[in-house]
Amino acid sequence: FTVVPQPSISSFTPEFGPVGALVQITGANFEGVSKVIFGTGEQTTVDYKNANLVEANVPASATTGKIKVVTPGGEALSVKDFTVKAVPVVTSFDPGKGVVGTVVTINGSGFEASSVVKFGTVSATEVTFVNATKVTAKVPATATTGKISVGNATGAGQSSTDFEVLPAPTVDSFSPPKGIVGTLVTINGTGFEASSVVK
Repeated sequence: FTVVPQPSISSFTPEFGPVGALVQITGANFEGVSKVIFGTGEQTTVDYKNANLVEANVPASATTGKIKVVTPGGEALSVKDFTVKAVPVVTSFDPGKGVVGTVVTINGSGFEASSVVKFGTVSATEVTFVNATKVTAKVPATATTGKISVGNATGAGQSSTDFEVLPAPTVDSFSPPKGIVGTLVTINGTGFEASSVVK
């Protein structure tokens, strides 16, 4: 009669990740492992490395909670919870263009208070976390036209369309230099638009 020792978990890495992430679990007596359970979600495709190490991908049904390794010798339960975190997704942003300093509202999912927002490759320094589906960010000084991305420790998601960084208007001259109310003034410069506001 063969006594099969009960498995045990000593640690796992990473401690958080999205669905599909590869998690390494270390411990003892993993021979014959049949499945790994993340919270309430089962993963039956387990890569057995040796008696002290197995690897498994986080299943779609995973929830935040303990990791459980099941073998012929019984079940092993982790001390810590594995946290299921989604990779951010950017679905839309408004407005679609603006000058440096414009506040842009970004919609999506998987956002966190520590999320990093980038306009192209330039990180925004003024980001306001509203909730998991909305953040706002000011267009940074050196931003160029490109995708908007929102990232956290699990990864980053980016917009499908570009945010257009507009050059700030410049006023070079105007004529006449003085006049009564109602005088028509011609203003010369760069970066003017049909929607420009003159004060």
